[in-house]
Amino acid sequence: MPRSIALTGAALTLVAAGLVNAVDDAILNVERVAGDGWTAEDIAIDWRLQGRALATIGRLKLAAASQELRNVRIDCPRLEISPRAIACERARVAGNLPVIGAQSFTARLVYGRSDGSLEVAADGIQLGGGKVALAASLRGEAWTFDGSFVDVTLNNESGSLATDKLSARLQGTASQRGDDWQFDVSVSSAQGQAYAQPIFVDFGAHALRASAAGTFRAGRELMIERFRVDHAQVAQAN
Repeated sequence: MPRSIALTGAALTLVAAGLVNAVDDAILNVERVAGDGWTAEDIAIDWRLQGRALATIGRLKLAAASQELRNVRIDCPRLEISPRAIACERARVAGNLPVIGAQSFTARLVYGRSDGSLEVAADGIQLGGGKVALAASLRGEAWTFDGSFVDVTLNNESGSLATDKLSARLQGTASQRGDDWQFDVSVSSAQGQAYAQPIFVDFGAHALRASAAGTFRAGRELMIERFRVDHAQVAQAN
């Protein structure tokens, strides 16, 4: 789930960068825009006075993700263009996003013109009756992300996995090498409950801090090089 949200935010930043280039070329309807690892199709752009830009994207695909974003709308009240970056401080983003469905939220989008870096900071994403805020950046082949989840209540169809009013923070880095992903992540929670059959955990009573680093090989094999967990008054391990 966090990976989907992170990829969604980065994808929106990538498209914003491509759309600005299209506007610079005075193109208002774009069949396809592509970059390193991403493509966007069926794009319509409305460039308005005082730097406002409105764009709709029919299909958006990241090479690193198996799912597409469809019918995404980005409303930037003031687009900032400088030799260093193309940015929108408070873009309003709406669309059907992978896994989490229809959304409408505010995001800061920045594309580094000199180094190709990407930054996104999204707030107000709705998930399981709660909210998600995400800050993510891509520099070279390395992702950095920091996400917070507040009062999230979710469960799978069988009921074997569930959360109740869960609040947590997820931070880390991830980089792709061929078909492999190297990662270093940490998670902490001191509020809400979680159930993974047959284990039930009350984080309000016993706060959790955990971290792990390793490699996810070709989407099939998970290798853990470092693992640490501190579950207050329950267990500590590394």
